[in-house]
Amino acid sequence: MNRVIHIAPAGGPPTIQITIGQAQFGKFGVYLFEADRTTFNGLIIGHTPPGQQSASMGAAATLPGKFVAWDVVVAPFGSGDGQLFSVTLEVFQDGQRVSAFTDNGQFTGTTPKLIRASASIA
Repeated sequence: MNRVIHIAPAGGPPTIQITIGQAQFGKFGVYLFEADRTTFNGLIIGHTPPGQQSASMGAAATLPGKFVAWDVVVAPFGSGDGQLFSVTLEVFQDGQRVSAFTDNGQFTGTTPKLIRASASIA
């Protein structure tokens, strides 16, 4: 899937937020890379406790052409099959949501899920 975060380079600094839903818990990291996808620019949000977490992505004018990657390990609270999970990454700029990506599914027993995704910034 080719995901794109659309921002206005002349706008305010975008904020990125990640939410683990369905009453599940996990750890995550959101990372910024140069356009070559190998030059690491830093951790935007890092391996935090459950719930919502947000952080500034930096000056909007410097972001187009860069690349955001995130990884999430999410685990069920209980042991029964069929528990649901969701992970949503949202980007806000100047008070408006400009991009959102959700991955969701169902656990098999207590096996954690690893979600890795990425998006280019335009």
